[in-house]
Amino acid sequence: MFDRGLKAIWAWLVIDSISNIGIYGMGGVGKTTLAKHIHNHLLERTQFKSVLILDDVWQEISFEKIGIPLGANKCRVILTTRSLVLCNRMSLLHEDVEEIAKSIVKRCAGLPLGIITVAGSLRGVNEICEWRNALEQLKACSVGHDEMERDVFPILEWSFNRLNKCERNCFLHCCLYPEDWKIKIKGLIDLFIWAELMSNRESWSKAFDEGQTILNKLIRVCLLEETKNFMGDDCVKMHDLVRDMALRITHGNSKPKSSRDDVPRFLVKSLGWSNSKVTLEPKKWTQDLHAVSFYSDMFQHIKIEVPPAWSPNCPKLSTLCLSQVIIKEIPDSFFRYMCGLKVLNLSRCQGITDLPNSVSDLVNLTALILRDCNDLRSVPPLGKLKQLRDLDLSSTEIEDLPQGWESLINLETFNLNQCPTFSRKIIIPKGTFSQFHCLQRLFFPLDGMVRVNDSEVLNQLKSFIGCLSFTDFYKITQWPNYYIIYINDILTEGPFYDFEDWQQLYFHQCKLGRGSNNLPDDMKSLIIEECEGMGIRCLSDVFKNFINLSHLSELEIKDLVGTEFLWQLSSASPRDQLEVSSFIHFFVEDHLFDQNPAWFSCSHKIATARGVMLQKQVLIEALSTSTKIPFKTCFFFSCITVAIFHHV
Repeated sequence: MFDRGLKAIWAWLVIDSISNIGIYGMGGVGKTTLAKHIHNHLLERTQFKSVLILDDVWQEISFEKIGIPLGANKCRVILTTRSLVLCNRMSLLHEDVEEIAKSIVKRCAGLPLGIITVAGSLRGVNEICEWRNALEQLKACSVGHDEMERDVFPILEWSFNRLNKCERNCFLHCCLYPEDWKIKIKGLIDLFIWAELMSNRESWSKAFDEGQTILNKLIRVCLLEETKNFMGDDCVKMHDLVRDMALRITHGNSKPKSSRDDVPRFLVKSLGWSNSKVTLEPKKWTQDLHAVSFYSDMFQHIKIEVPPAWSPNCPKLSTLCLSQVIIKEIPDSFFRYMCGLKVLNLSRCQGITDLPNSVSDLVNLTALILRDCNDLRSVPPLGKLKQLRDLDLSSTEIEDLPQGWESLINLETFNLNQCPTFSRKIIIPKGTFSQFHCLQRLFFPLDGMVRVNDSEVLNQLKSFIGCLSFTDFYKITQWPNYYIIYINDILTEGPFYDFEDWQQLYFHQCKLGRGSNNLPDDMKSLIIEECEGMGIRCLSDVFKNFINLSHLSELEIKDLVGTEFLWQLSSASPRDQLEVSSFIHFFVEDHLFDQNPAWFSCSHKIATARGVMLQKQVLIEALSTSTKIPFKTCFFFSCITVAIFHHV
């Protein structure tokens, strides 16, 4: 062994690409003796410019910082240490690891995907025993039967086997999505949380962090790839062979000869152009199923027929996804024996108008996702679903709030956004959400049919879309991180406005002047329409921080009466208090301009305005020094756009 080490190190010294050599092992095995022999041999040779030998090194050394150049025709370093971690950190060559690495590459049959996957899984592994064990495990993998599968699948399965149980389950759930699907990271982590695949359930944010950490590892070990969708959202995707391996492991297409009992059983089917209609086959819905996923092509909804009066006996089924398909009817008996169901995702299902009553008894359900079911009008009572955390009824034809929703106190997300068909006007009274301690995202229609008379709920929310009364606006002490809010004094239909982004407030038919409050500092858009100023001259009398909205990019005012100024600074106010963005669009309708010009006071040094006609608008530009902008009579244009530029 001593002679072998001596010959190996001597051979490496003549290779230009090798500059660092490590001799590691436990105390007393002869590391220092070997280093002395190398030293004595070097004294007898003259072809080496310089070789630095360091004995018994315990800490990482930066040779560049101490002025020792390494590389071809430069200094070589040999060090002895008891730490393989130190060797790896300093990129020191170890003979045994090199030989094992060559064997692993050979086992991968030179296939790039296999080599990349194995290399990713061994990244950061420091102990030589782990490398030897990894090679043995790779030899033992057995998934795959035809030529391609025989070459690739065992390599991919080996990388899968190195994950812990939680990581394995999360990885396998990625194959529930169709081939080549760009899976949004947020939606995927939501699935992990809903299916309770992770241990951390203290809060949604902590569970989300755990999910992101798991995805990061799956990316590092090359089982998932990072990508983005056409909207620019962060996504992941599975290589076709990786997904095929996952389906094989879960028996997702057909049960292989060598089945595994340590992984969940899936039934997965992607429906494409070749399928005009699919009838669910009872024989495939076995008792050991954990997840079922039927996805239709995003450009074609395939019709799925559910056998009448059928009750699949699937007590272990946890996740059921029937997405982007056409289902005319689900029999009431369908969910009868799915007592363990946690995730029911029927998003983008067309044709279904009502859910079966048996949904009311799915007491373990954590997520009911009915988003974009455009024909859905009603759901059965949900009061018994105490474990429900995500209820998504957005973009449906739902006509009323679900019966029993007030009992769903574990909800984290309640989404009724873009539901335009409510049959009655609803006011949610104060105190309704007092027991909803987990609620973080609350979305209601913006058409004024549902109004929340409970401003305190905003203090706990991360995101809110909905309608509030103007009286409750004065009571808001903390704004959500993301919000689109319609504020109205009377319950009325409207607004007829396209909200395209977060951070927007719309005041409609409000009587301004009964109090004051701060607007959210990060607000991007403010709309004031058909409002009346009650004993005020400036909007800053109502909105106390109106002059300090550094993120505001759009201000639209229509039919505002009783108010003369946007804002007005006292002589004692510092000139730099007004911090608007590089420009703000003011839309002010022509009825505001009578023979007595409205004066808009501004702290910036801007000009008496000049009007330029531009497609029924007047662009008011800052030209020279002034502190007020007069708006002259203008009866020919429907609105005026004012661009205010920072003074440089």
